[in-house]
Amino acid sequence: MTSNASKVQAIHQQRHYAVRHDWGLAGAAAISTGVDVAVVVDVLSFTTTLSVAADLGITVLPHHLAKTAPVVVGACLRNAAAVAGWITDRHRGAATRLAVVSAGERWPDGSLRPGVEDLWGAGAVIAALARRGWTDLSPEAEVAGDAHRSIDGDPSGALVSCASGRELIAAGYPDDVEVAAEADASDVVPVMIDAGFVGVRPS
Repeated sequence: MTSNASKVQAIHQQRHYAVRHDWGLAGAAAISTGVDVAVVVDVLSFTTTLSVAADLGITVLPHHLAKTAPVVVGACLRNAAAVAGWITDRHRGAATRLAVVSAGERWPDGSLRPGVEDLWGAGAVIAALARRGWTDLSPEAEVAGDAHRSIDGDPSGALVSCASGRELIAAGYPDDVEVAAEADASDVVPVMIDAGFVGVRPS
């Protein structure tokens, strides 16, 4: 007999969908099962910093990130369209499965705080995938895409107003928030190769 724990796990893996979305390490572990590409999103600030470093040709060693898929890439608002294009060009197929993971932040007790900026970043990738003809999105992925479309006209205003943006500004890092809002400023895709992320440009 199947245990309740395994039933819950199967339900949350979103296996019936080609494009999936969830939050944090636990969400990544759930939805990355059997996928071809995992996209990690941490807009303020890891994957934005990763995007800038990739633009400069700098290899970045990841922090706490397990290889849960054959291909792992870093995405943010700066490179969402490039990431979607790169995935479509190199991995599109009828059986291809993608996991888009919003990293989120942490509350003082260590529990996950879903940062809306990561939902917008994940949604930017998902919306760009949809524009390239990807269908079969999970409801969780659809919601992320809709969230991004709600701020598409003013990503800077959205980032400076959200809790994580205000936190960075108050800490003296307003420029980091502005860089994070540079929607589609980069055509470089950080791809995990061996032990680090390396910038790859579309061919």
